[in-house]
Amino acid sequence: MALPLIPIFVAAAAIGTASGVAGLGLQVSQHLDAQKQSVENWAFLALQTKLAKYQIEQFENQTKANEHQETAIRVRRMFKSPVNIPVVRPVRAALAVNQSRIMTTRSLA
Repeated sequence: MALPLIPIFVAAAAIGTASGVAGLGLQVSQHLDAQKQSVENWAFLALQTKLAKYQIEQFENQTKANEHQETAIRVRRMFKSPVNIPVVRPVRAALAVNQSRIMTTRSLA
């Protein structure tokens, strides 16, 4: 009875070895694909970083331009406003009349 089990164990060992070798082959293949993707990912990351820096630079330049434009508008408004124009106020007529009465009464006294 022991003899018929030996070929079954040998066949099982051969099948196990074959599946192990096939699994190792798959792992090697997956590892090589991962390495290729890693190189591509690094290149893609470098491009993304370059694009992000460019976009940040554009944003900062636009912000500076907006601030400069707002400052220029504020300065123009400041010099156009009527608040800065000196106003000559005329002497009120009532004050002039009162002074003339006072002077008249003093001269008659």
